[in-house]
Amino acid sequence: MTAEQFSGSNDTSIHDTSLIDSMWQWIQPKIQRIAALLSAESLMNGPLRYTPSQLQVLLVFNIVYSHMLLGLDDETFYDRKWPLGLADVKAVVEFLKQFIYDTCWTITSNNTLSIDGDMDESELLLFSAVVSSIKLFNQLYDRDCRRRFMPDGAWLWPSMPAIKETVDLESMQEDGKHDAHAIYMLMNGKAASPHARAALILITIPQVLSFNERVQLFQKLLEDEKAQLGGGIRDEFLRALQVRIKRDEIVDNSFEFFQKLCNETSPAALKSRIKVTFINEQGLEEAGIDGGGVFKEYVDTLTKNAFSPEYGFFLATDEQLLYPNPAAQYLVDTRKDALDRYRFLGRVLGKAVYENILVEPQFAAFFLNKLLGKFNYIDDLHSLDPELYKSLMRLKHYDGNVEDLALTFSVTEKEFGEVVTRNLVPDGANIPVTNENRIRYIHLMANYKLNVLSSMESTAFLKGFRDLIPGTWIQMFAPAELQMLIGGSATNIDVQDWQQNTVYGGGYHPSQRFVEWFWEIVNEFTPEDRAALLKFITSCSRQPLLGFSRLVPQICIHQVRVEDDDRLPSSATCMNLLKLPAYSNKEAMRKKLLYAIRSNSGFDLS
Repeated sequence: MTAEQFSGSNDTSIHDTSLIDSMWQWIQPKIQRIAALLSAESLMNGPLRYTPSQLQVLLVFNIVYSHMLLGLDDETFYDRKWPLGLADVKAVVEFLKQFIYDTCWTITSNNTLSIDGDMDESELLLFSAVVSSIKLFNQLYDRDCRRRFMPDGAWLWPSMPAIKETVDLESMQEDGKHDAHAIYMLMNGKAASPHARAALILITIPQVLSFNERVQLFQKLLEDEKAQLGGGIRDEFLRALQVRIKRDEIVDNSFEFFQKLCNETSPAALKSRIKVTFINEQGLEEAGIDGGGVFKEYVDTLTKNAFSPEYGFFLATDEQLLYPNPAAQYLVDTRKDALDRYRFLGRVLGKAVYENILVEPQFAAFFLNKLLGKFNYIDDLHSLDPELYKSLMRLKHYDGNVEDLALTFSVTEKEFGEVVTRNLVPDGANIPVTNENRIRYIHLMANYKLNVLSSMESTAFLKGFRDLIPGTWIQMFAPAELQMLIGGSATNIDVQDWQQNTVYGGGYHPSQRFVEWFWEIVNEFTPEDRAALLKFITSCSRQPLLGFSRLVPQICIHQVRVEDDDRLPSSATCMNLLKLPAYSNKEAMRKKLLYAIRSNSGFDLS
């Protein structure tokens, strides 16, 4: 997308309040009459038919409103409630959801369009109305993901059990989220197989399925691929790839291993099982056999080090959310070396997701958008630089003469202590920002920060990530959902679920007073302390997306026999193991647990 497309139309008629208001007043009753046809009673009577005039009204409204949303900031949309109030926007969403459901799911078996693609005028009008409806539906969903205005469940279609059984690997390989051909196939029950239609729903309008359903489908795709690769690159344990890693050189050793493996075979080799042997500071192999636990600990340690701002390839926002460092090329010899590093980092994250290993790094929303193949717009700037975003919004609504601010179409930055000026347009440093062109300046500045800076680094990272995870598999998630896929659920920890899916060892059993004390203490902990305890045991502070029953291996509480209360609890995160001494009383157990989780004392890898 070009900068001009990013900034939206300069046609002032599109932004004329009276025009938009008048258009909505004209369209609203017509939309409502169409919506009335979509009642449950009407649907029971068979597929609906829309008059050309109804579809023309819908098409015009979709095109105008969709175009207007491209340049509409969140402050205007939410706070100023322009051009539509949120109640009206909710009505639009509800209508579009039902219209798309009707035309793309319930009546497709009647073959709405011509199979050969040679549509007559009425079919073309219906097709255009559906394409524009899906585009607007997705635009409004993106707004809702950034800042909620719809209630829970508002985007969901009625239950569709068939879709869960019909999604398969082959149908989820093609990338075409906004492809008109994909929508054409979706509207034709006889032109696409059930597998393809189910996949097209997930690729085109995934929000109509619940998040948990999409996570289950994603994990099914992973399991199916691993089963398909069984006997090949994911053969039995003894044929797993072997790698020796120095703990104090974990990032560089891993980079060399990944590069060699991919160069000598192919990136697909990263889907193999990998057995890790750690080398300690004395140069000796650490004892133990990697049955999966050591690899989990390896991935956890690698991601924490490789994505740390101290390593230099990622920076952190004020909220400590990560994004690529635009100056990372200066950390290595050449630009190619830097891009190779970013592709490696993408592969590392992809491997963690591929193996269902939750990791701690959390990423900025605008960078998650890039992983999803989405373009960033003005309001995404808030996730990178809230202060710059606020400044641009103040500029947008500035009442005085903008030229008095002495701004130009350029950006000034510091690089290694030197001030560098870059033009946002040709000769931009000599073009003043005025009342007339400030909207263009605002969008160009946001575009530069979000989409131009670190674009090559982000592309390399995405390429590495997709070496393991196809784009269509994650495009069914919103940015915040993708972060949960990477690092687990950010909701309060479900202690009951945790307790029901915990096993015991060393003499402990659920009815013992020591175990009862433990769960009483966990229930009494603050949410922050519960998260810290979970991190102490598993290396991740967030619970698994689909519950603790999906955690592999299960959390185990192992008894440590002691003669006094001085010993601290310890953990083996590679095995999700808590070594809990049999303390003499509940209060002693509480104090030692809190000390251990708050200071990270007692952590070991035995």
